[in-house]
Amino acid sequence: MKSYSILFAILLITFPTSFAQNKNELIYSIDVQGTITVPADKIVFTISLTEENENPQTAYDNHKMVEQKLINLLNNLSIPDSNITYSLLSITKLKKSKKGKIVFKTSQNVRFVLFDLEKYEDVQIGLLQNGIYVFRSAFSTTHEEEAKRMGIENAIITAQKEAEIFAENIGMKISRIVEVEAIVREGLHSKGVYMTVSTSRDVLYDIPQSFQAHTKIKIKFALVSK
Repeated sequence: MKSYSILFAILLITFPTSFAQNKNELIYSIDVQGTITVPADKIVFTISLTEENENPQTAYDNHKMVEQKLINLLNNLSIPDSNITYSLLSITKLKKSKKGKIVFKTSQNVRFVLFDLEKYEDVQIGLLQNGIYVFRSAFSTTHEEEAKRMGIENAIITAQKEAEIFAENIGMKISRIVEVEAIVREGLHSKGVYMTVSTSRDVLYDIPQSFQAHTKIKIKFALVSK
């Protein structure tokens, strides 16, 4: 069963100070921020495979053995190929000490998505038993795109209601939406919408986790006399 919560707030109202297409049309600008909470229904594992050896071939061979153990584990856990992504294996020459000792280090990242949360402990134990110690996991959600869409739609509705109240108070009405501008959060590529995880306790089964999709939008309305 899907569970959503929606919270919207007016951040800033800029009173109409400019004209648009004609002298009777006022521009009303408003900033809206919304938060939509969606269930976390998957776990994303990111694994770092590395091996070091003075001989590059030995480092490579050891890496491939660990890589095969990981493949076998994922197969045993019935993780489909479509849920797995990985980087190419690379080998780097490193100087390990002031004495100039040279070693070769392999590196490769593997990422997979776990939809069956009951296998979470099995995955962690399996990784450790196979000598894979560098990994991290995080909650995620399949509802991200839906949350983004809902966030934008509800932000527009919230802004329009506020604009209608303002227009009514000054004897005007909304004629059209002039512009919808998504506000970009610094450090993110997506405009207007970004995802943050909300986890407060480490109880996987008893306490459902959630994600919050934060939407920030600036909307300009054209107001005309009734």
